[in-house]
Amino acid sequence: YNNTPGLETTPYMLMDRLLNFDRFLEEVKLDFNSEFSYKVKKDLTARIRLNGTYINARENEYEMPNSFNALLFSTTPGVTTFDGGDFQGYEDISGRREFYFNNLYQLAYSKNYKKHSIDLSVNMEYNHSRLNTNFFRQRGLNPMFFIPNTGQGYVADVSTNDNYVPQIGASNLRRDGISYFGLLDYDFDSFLGFTASFRRDGSSIFNPGSQFNNTWSVGGRINLDKMEFLKDYTAINALKLRASYGTTGNERVLGGTAFAGIVRPLFLDSWAQVNNAYNGQFGLAGALGFPGLSWETVYQLNVGVDYAFFQSRIRGAVEYYNRVTNDLYYSVPISAVTGQSTLRQNSDATVTNSGFELDIAGDLIRNEDFKLTLRFNTNYNKNVVNGIVENNGQLILSLIHISEPTRPY
Repeated sequence: YNNTPGLETTPYMLMDRLLNFDRFLEEVKLDFNSEFSYKVKKDLTARIRLNGTYINARENEYEMPNSFNALLFSTTPGVTTFDGGDFQGYEDISGRREFYFNNLYQLAYSKNYKKHSIDLSVNMEYNHSRLNTNFFRQRGLNPMFFIPNTGQGYVADVSTNDNYVPQIGASNLRRDGISYFGLLDYDFDSFLGFTASFRRDGSSIFNPGSQFNNTWSVGGRINLDKMEFLKDYTAINALKLRASYGTTGNERVLGGTAFAGIVRPLFLDSWAQVNNAYNGQFGLAGALGFPGLSWETVYQLNVGVDYAFFQSRIRGAVEYYNRVTNDLYYSVPISAVTGQSTLRQNSDATVTNSGFELDIAGDLIRNEDFKLTLRFNTNYNKNVVNGIVENNGQLILSLIHISEPTRPY
């Protein structure tokens, strides 16, 4: 036994995990969805939607004392408790409670007049997310009395061995968002259509002065197969030209769950207590924030054609897209003298994704009893990074270096 085993011990470690390790998770999940609507007038409807999810989970994980792995990584390697070694093994007990709530208020107007139809709505939406966690780990289990998930057999801390001190942790995280938006859809005789939207979104993850972001979009469509000069072409069942342009916002400063980037707040300079920082004493760990942290903004153009020929036996779509991301989130390298190597902020760089996508489906066999369809999809994408100002025109992402075409690295 030793604390740095070689690969030859791996089979024994895996077999021991099967025999002397276990994990148990119990979870209760409740979902509720509701909608209330009231017809104010013939063409005007008021609507309220309430949706929520509640999750309560408890997890228990343990490694039996005097097991192979416990003895392998022991403070007294290979010596069991019965032979005078330290008490080994551990047990984790953790709890997690999540609550997600969505509330939508809507006033919708819908009107049909001869060949014209219009749908218009104004909306307010509120989103709330909350997470509470607690964690407990006991190191040092008495093999004579330990019973999993009961608290029995825990070895008390002694002055000569701090290994038995329980490890504890807890968190209480909250995230809120509110949105105001309007939607418009106009259609003329199923031939010509127009859409428009405007949104104002707010997020609690940012500094109060940067919490809100405005986005918009416009789009249009025309069913070419309904035009007079194409009506005689019976092979054409559908031929629609569509285009849209607009913006969207992104508030996910960090990857991961909806609660990433809340603690610590990335827009604030913050301090946290550190135990045993120096000579067994408490200390403070500082972290720099970026007060101007705000939303990423994405500008996107889409132009496409949807088609169907020969009684829709052949159908599909061809589309061109161009997506430009501004204010890109990026961990900018800073001097390590500050206590950290990077600072999360909006970069001057822009990322452009553009390309084409082709989708084709064909019914090789189609009758009342049998249908065989062949599908084909392909796309071409080009990714370009521009506007890099930091580090002499370079973005350094771990081992990946991205630089401007005119400033190669």
